[in-house]
Amino acid sequence: MTTQLWDRETFLENLRAIGTRAYHDKHPFHVAMNEGRLSQEALRGWVANRFYYQ
Repeated sequence: MTTQLWDRETFLENLRAIGTRAYHDKHPFHVAMNEGRLSQEALRGWVANRFYYQ
């Protein structure tokens, strides 16, 4: 592991790479939600959770 600081471009490239592979839309729950495969109970739970933490 390197301890050297990244320049601006390297930092942005690495940040974008993380977003590409690990953004929330890749999570199995969000994939199921976006494909319409969640139960009403699961969807209601997600809405309640979002409301509570927002």
